[in-house]
Amino acid sequence: MNVGDFVEYWYTTYRITRHAPSTAALAKNYIHIHIQPSTLGQMEITEARTMHYQMFLRDLLMHGNKCKLASLNTYGQPLSAWTVTKIRQILIAVGRWAVREGIIPRNYAEDTEPIPIVQKSASVFTMDSQRKFLQYTRNHRFYVAYVLFFFTGCRRGEILGLSWEHIHRRENYIVIDQTLVMENGEPKLKKKHAKTEKSLRSIPIPKDIRLLFQEVETRQKKERCENAD
Repeated sequence: MNVGDFVEYWYTTYRITRHAPSTAALAKNYIHIHIQPSTLGQMEITEARTMHYQMFLRDLLMHGNKCKLASLNTYGQPLSAWTVTKIRQILIAVGRWAVREGIIPRNYAEDTEPIPIVQKSASVFTMDSQRKFLQYTRNHRFYVAYVLFFFTGCRRGEILGLSWEHIHRRENYIVIDQTLVMENGEPKLKKKHAKTEKSLRSIPIPKDIRLLFQEVETRQKKERCENAD
């Protein structure tokens, strides 16, 4: 079996059940788009050595971007170090399993050089920029989502996944136990789901945000009536 098919077999047999659908979709993209079509992917698993894995990773870092969107114009450009690191981790995990099964004598992927990831300084909203942003978007239909993002620490998918049953205005708290995620390019609401178990939580909200929820509910009722007419 060649490396590409071996990785596919390993992932669908041993690893995919441990991953959320969104994570699994990303891993399968790495396998189908980058590993299987490559020179390394076409090599027999028993013949691939460290230098073959290293050349594969080098090529990804130099011109591995396979995005064909003309608007981005990145096809053939360097693939990000973060993505190449994830692909390397898949190859290392496959190699460890293959060694345990006696298929190869050593994990050649593990002998490759780690991918250096440059830590970039994150640009953050200052208090002044938050104030200006919220003033500018005050009449936007997603204004309450922006407020929640700044003042509750919720993730984007958690905010977009909120429904009225999770908003307790009388007691001034919201419940985070579902998220909106992208699966195969389509939004999907995942109930009783969060990034980690600790992410399933209740968050107190100030009075001002409670009043914003009332505005949103009033607007939605008005829109439903207009659509019904």
